Amino acid sequence: MFMTPEDPCPNIKCLHGGKCEAGDRGQAVCHCEVGYTGHFCEIALDCDGFTCYNGGKCKIEDNHRRCECPDRTTGDKCEKRLQCHGDGMAPCKNGGKCVSAEDGFKCVCPLGRKGIFCEELRPCSDHVVCENGGACDDAKGKGAKCACVDGFTGPRCEVKEDDCGGCENGGVCELPPLLPADSPDSAKVCACPKGFIGKRCQTETACTTPCPENAGASGERYHTFVYPDLENRDHVYLCRKGRLSHIKYCEEGWYNPFAMECYKKEPLREALQTAGEALYPTTMT
Repeated sequence: MFMTPEDPCPNIKCLHGGKCEAGDRGQAVCHCEVGYTGHFCEIALDCDGFTCYNGGKCKIEDNHRRCECPDRTTGDKCEKRLQCHGDGMAPCKNGGKCVSAEDGFKCVCPLGRKGIFCEELRPCSDHVVCENGGACDDAKGKGAKCACVDGFTGPRCEVKEDDCGGCENGGVCELPPLLPADSPDSAKVCACPKGFIGKRCQTETACTTPCPENAGASGERYHTFVYPDLENRDHVYLCRKGRLSHIKYCEEGWYNPFAMECYKKEPLREALQTAGEALYPTTMT
């Protein structure tokens, strides 16, 4: 004899449009409409008394209350502010530099990028200005880029190549960190990217030389060092955050403690340099 399954919900009434069905163990279960919860869907979900921090907004989703957090915040209730971490870039993307700000951090984006995390392409039409006759081009779909006229370089064509004699391999002509901002253009040097050294970043190198342990470089301190090469020329390096950057070289018989001019050597200075020790290290916090 065929038996009809027993109705699990003979005396169960689900409220607010909820439907009663048999659960995994045959028990009565109310499946509630969006915005309601409880055994009988008797509880209306709302955001009263549910606090989201730092500008977060309460949202009902899958019959649960949650916080929708603004940019630069995270956490179940948006209680945590994102901060710069790691190498000083994260959480910024695409070459953006992370700096501290009142709301946690700020990404300083390179030309051609925009957005909270530099995640968006920035077209030329977005008020991109190229200086000294440069033209903005974004035809390759990689964001705005300035095409400079002869004699100028830099992301916005803001640097005269004559200031450094023309930096190669992506080097940027700028003042070394230890020099004042009002220094003459002749004091600018080529800041080389990783993998290149030389007065104009013209020489490829297999690695980036770490600062000598006895140099005392640590944290934000800067030092300058002078070392001879195989042709007995003085090469001046700036040591910053544990790395050396090439600044200038002097011909045989001359030395450079950091000034942008070369001075005639004295026997003691020459002996120190032959031993590979730093001459007149300059320290700045």
